[in-house]
Amino acid sequence: MMRIAVKFARTGMTRFLSHLDMQRTFSRTLRRTDFQVKTSSGFNPHIVMSFASALSVGMETRGDYLEFTLLDNRDIGEVCSTLNDCLPPDIRILDGYLLGESVKKIMSVVYAAEIEYVAVPDEREEFVCAVVQFLKNKEWFIEKKGKRDVKKIDIMRLIYSVEIGDTVKFKLAHSNEASLNPFVLLNEIFSCAGKEYSIRVIRNELCNKDLGPLYDLF
Repeated sequence: MMRIAVKFARTGMTRFLSHLDMQRTFSRTLRRTDFQVKTSSGFNPHIVMSFASALSVGMETRGDYLEFTLLDNRDIGEVCSTLNDCLPPDIRILDGYLLGESVKKIMSVVYAAEIEYVAVPDEREEFVCAVVQFLKNKEWFIEKKGKRDVKKIDIMRLIYSVEIGDTVKFKLAHSNEASLNPFVLLNEIFSCAGKEYSIRVIRNELCNKDLGPLYDLF
């Protein structure tokens, strides 16, 4: 029995897939292979798998993770290549990892996400200036609706690091305890600038509590 995590990228038109669509895509892909994949029990068994984190519609990724278990032993490289042969071209398996017994469920160890904002060339400089201007605010509160009330949250506390170059990379809170949606942050930057820009939103990596890549824990 092999407990496996695969790291995958999602680009192009597949960024418009919902989380449910992604679940269906990977479930059907695993069924196309000759792998003996662990399934649930019961009258209508389904493949037991879990994503480290759901992807928002419209977001590309270069570093997300899926976990599943094989009942037969396979080479990790073979698993990755076989999945790529069965997946659509805009969803690619980048790497695979054998998870030991001591490794927790991958969705439980995600602490942050590295998000990259890429502006179109003729807006790049202006967008970077808008980000710099936004970050001069020591506090920036938004309202977040809960089940029973509305809370005010200072999103500056949910920004762990920023790297500014031709693109802008943020490491944002992304856990059960605290989370900042990259599209919410982008809209607040637009609000501060008084203008919207054409931006690609890419999740480069999911991070552990040390803000290193998630695979460091495997």
